[in-house]
Amino acid sequence: PDTVSNLTVVNVTTSSILLSWTQSMGKISYYVIQYENNTTTINNTAESTMSNITDLTPGVQYTFRVFAVAGDKNTEGNYSCISAYTKPDVACNLSVTEITTSSLFLNWTEPKGKRSFFKVQWSNDSITLNSTTSNTSFNITDLNPGVSYTFLISAVAADNITEGEVIGLSAYTKPDTVRNLTAVNVTTSSILLSWTQSTGKISYYVIKYENNSTTINNTAESTMSNITDLTPGVQYTFRVFAVAGDKKTVGNYSCISAYTKPDVASDLSITEIKTNSLFLNWNEPIGDRFFFKVLWSNGSITLNSTTSNTSFNITDLNSGVNYTFLISAVAADNTTEGGGIGLSAYTKPDTVSNLSVVNVTTSSILLSWTQSMGKISYYVIQYENNSRTINNTAESPMINITDLTPGVQYTFRLFAVAGDNETEGNYSCISAYTREKTEGAPDTPEQNQEKSY
Repeated sequence: PDTVSNLTVVNVTTSSILLSWTQSMGKISYYVIQYENNTTTINNTAESTMSNITDLTPGVQYTFRVFAVAGDKNTEGNYSCISAYTKPDVACNLSVTEITTSSLFLNWTEPKGKRSFFKVQWSNDSITLNSTTSNTSFNITDLNPGVSYTFLISAVAADNITEGEVIGLSAYTKPDTVRNLTAVNVTTSSILLSWTQSTGKISYYVIKYENNSTTINNTAESTMSNITDLTPGVQYTFRVFAVAGDKKTVGNYSCISAYTKPDVASDLSITEIKTNSLFLNWNEPIGDRFFFKVLWSNGSITLNSTTSNTSFNITDLNSGVNYTFLISAVAADNTTEGGGIGLSAYTKPDTVSNLSVVNVTTSSILLSWTQSMGKISYYVIQYENNSRTINNTAESPMINITDLTPGVQYTFRLFAVAGDNETEGNYSCISAYTREKTEGAPDTPEQNQEKSY
């Protein structure tokens, strides 16, 4: 018979090759297809001009010799020859073993049969790239953070053409590390955080922190989160990271520490008042604090100091002056300050000086003294008269005490009252007799004063 002509490979799979050729001239009994498989020579026969050779190994080159056999079933024509590779099998167990913001490391298992190399293809929504490797792993670099990529792996036979089926997966690169993380606002129970939007497709952000020995995970879809239910005056450390569009792949975290404001001290009071000092007391605020800031002002000058106690003695004050006091707690960063609690109070006026008796009659005693320093509302003159305590007041440094009994000694206690009409200075004391009443003698001041002295 004629030599078989137009021998071609019509179709290839991982385990079969379909051959086709042109019908030979003359009376042909059948065709013989001869090839090697696992070092064994196989002889297949076909009565038509097509034969599907099966049970082949993936990724292997086979050489087929096809010849016709004449009607006597003995006489053979010359053979035609063709070589072809089966498709390599599919790689398996494709996985991503390492993810960064700009790379993904792929691993897979060798396919059955043989292969020459692997074709690696990756794409996002806008670009497709590929490369090759002879290994069962590949590091894909120069990727964008927070982006979904699809990866396809296929084995290629030694003819560099015959390619097996692909195995694929999709994965996100890590989102970028959160940038510009700052504490925007702080209260006694909340800290407002802000940061810059990460590049790529971000599902949400996670804000992780410790609160009362419990790890809290908050989420935010925007670049701002108000963390509430915090304890006053406590330091919190926040770790913020982005989560990619698959809701699994997380970026590296940024970290910031901040203190909540200490709470306001309570029950501020003054327990001791002197002419040049005031002693303050208050109660601890809720939560933590490091120290207290004490501020005092008299309208013209403002001073401050600090204390770790819940009391403070303010000295070097001026007598009879109104001072405003403000107490605020400060956190351990020496910066974060809570709200203030305040009050106003007067120092004691000075003890009245130069108290003297200016004039005496049978029924009156005229007192004089030097004006006290500071803001004085009035003076109180206290004395006993007929077993009753009398309180007179005077706005100027002189008063005439009347309705007294002739020839009686009176003791006068005189003190100043500050501008709040409450705070009293220490008293000065003076004693004097009214004049004895002489029958028929005129009751003149000059005579009375002279007799009294």
